[in-house]
Amino acid sequence: VESMFLAQIFFAAHQSALARVLGNDPVYWETFEEIWAGYSAAMLLERRLVHPHADCGEEEYDAILKRSLPLLLPSAALLRSVGAWDQFDDLEDLVLSAVRAAQLFNDAMDVRKDLAAGRHTWVVRRFGGAEGEGVMMRKMVLGGGIETVFKESSADLDRAKAAAERMGLPSASAWIDRRKEMMDSAIKKALQALFSRLLSAAAPD
Repeated sequence: VESMFLAQIFFAAHQSALARVLGNDPVYWETFEEIWAGYSAAMLLERRLVHPHADCGEEEYDAILKRSLPLLLPSAALLRSVGAWDQFDDLEDLVLSAVRAAQLFNDAMDVRKDLAAGRHTWVVRRFGGAEGEGVMMRKMVLGGGIETVFKESSADLDRAKAAAERMGLPSASAWIDRRKEMMDSAIKKALQALFSRLLSAAAPD
């Protein structure tokens, strides 16, 4: 309960700061309303698709990720205040591509935990989670599932980096490069651990 009240305080402070900077700017506040409407729609969609037998493919996955749209708001306010609103589309591409990359990576790393907890993410579904953990992990490890998701996540980071470069944000580009290196290292360690576990299970007593 305390954390909810604290979140409300921060949310109010955020709104107040935006209002002080932008005043009655119709372009920004219309975008603000659209973003929060998109967030609500994404959250409702996620709740509808939580059932393991619900139809959830790539299109639905991307729609759910629009719950991250409010992350645009502070930077969008800055763009508006300095007269750089023409960069808003690039900002949206940067944020949503980075979010998608991170979510794909996390979902790949957490497939076993997600399945055990009844969280049927798109990654769990597409690699056979409905058929059980054994089938899913064989597809992830032996069937190249982890590498496939990593390639998709890496491509999303490339798209985010291109957007950052168009906006003239070298620090964001450098962060994305570091993120890719971290993901590559984590994927290699995860595969090594999984192969070791499989070999141990297959070894005779």
